[in-house]
Amino acid sequence: MSRNEFWHMRQIEPKRQFRWIATIGNGDVIYKYVVRSVAKPTWTTTNKEHKILGHTFNFPGPVTWNPIDVKFVDLAGQEGDVTKGNAALFLQEAIYAAGYQFPVGIGDATLGVTKAKAASALGGLRIDQLDSAGLILESYTFHNAFIEVVNFGDTFDYDSEEFVEATLTLRYDWAKIDKGSGLRKEDLSSNASNRASTSANLSGETGLSYSSRPKNSSGGSNTY
Repeated sequence: MSRNEFWHMRQIEPKRQFRWIATIGNGDVIYKYVVRSVAKPTWTTTNKEHKILGHTFNFPGPVTWNPIDVKFVDLAGQEGDVTKGNAALFLQEAIYAAGYQFPVGIGDATLGVTKAKAASALGGLRIDQLDSAGLILESYTFHNAFIEVVNFGDTFDYDSEEFVEATLTLRYDWAKIDKGSGLRKEDLSSNASNRASTSANLSGETGLSYSSRPKNSSGGSNTY
């Protein structure tokens, strides 16, 4: 009997929805740890039908990449500085950087948003899918991403104790998925790095090191 069966492979590790890190811009304004969810990219094609006699034949049309939503917690500043991590202020500056100005005069009214400025204002978006060891499995990047819709957090509400959560709807030309580097996304403390590789489990074997990705195992000797 083949040993390459699911119930024998104790070290199989499916991807998990919560193991990822998003970087918006350089990650220094909207911090990585406040991003709560990012929709994965999707694309669609149109369809053109061709009918002949009693039959219908379908032909795919152009590919269109669909917008995505990014949600993150808006911080009330940090270390006495109300601008640090403040998403509302960042998003206000982002629309200026995209080319928009309040039309307080004819000169200001002649200015407008451009694709180049809008994409530069966001600074890019990168999503890294991680494994259980914190190593990068794959990376998602979005070409020429720019902000299409800004939601600063729905409503002011005396009856709610929820965090203020901003939502961005982003447009982009296309998304690309690249094979992960196999490197750590974030550095470990020295204690965490040493514990896994030096601690013994109940069988007396040395634990798996976090510096290497676990491989599928044939498991124990029992058959079922």
